[in-house]
Amino acid sequence: MEIKYFFIGIYKGYKYFGECVSSLINLVAFSLTYFLGVGITSIIGKLIENDFISDCKNEVETYWVNSEISKKNKLEDYYKQF
Repeated sequence: MEIKYFFIGIYKGYKYFGECVSSLINLVAFSLTYFLGVGITSIIGKLIENDFISDCKNEVETYWVNSEISKKNKLEDYYKQF
């Protein structure tokens, strides 16, 4: 019976070790990706004096489109479409 607990202990130890190693690898990989990807992009943007966020904004006040249901179709045509 003691041999069973021995192997359960080995299994738990390997599992804990694997979780720790995977956490460390993920931390290093994501940190490098963030600092190299975002950091270099930020430095290049500052060197060429580009603001990436303000370039995406449009001067349009709203994106709503008037449907004008009464002119095209009757209101009843829009009920129970499926």
